[in-house]
Amino acid sequence: MDSKYIYEWKKSDRYNLSEKATEVVNNFNTIMNEEFASINELVENNEPYSAYNRMIELVSFINSHGAHETSILDKLQDWLDSIRSALEGIAEKVDAESFSIGAGMPFGVSVSLSFKVKET
Repeated sequence: MDSKYIYEWKKSDRYNLSEKATEVVNNFNTIMNEEFASINELVENNEPYSAYNRMIELVSFINSHGAHETSILDKLQDWLDSIRSALEGIAEKVDAESFSIGAGMPFGVSVSLSFKVKET
């Protein structure tokens, strides 16, 4: 289940990022705890593709709010171990060769999985 913030962001056609960004920053740890509990549960339940989709949604959520409230990047630094751990679990389940976590400008966080190309 999505955190209430991500649910509102995905479902509301009246969602105002500039108004919600400060609220998201103030509740960032709660949002991240809820999302990583769900992501890790999906990995444990052998649903790695659903877990990765969830991770991509979370990254999109962070990026969209970070454009309005750049202090999210500071808060995100505290969560790198959780992101790494979740990606390790996902990568192992889908036989990915590696994964990466990046941050760039304009504001954006990215996660990716890499796979070895198989000869046919």
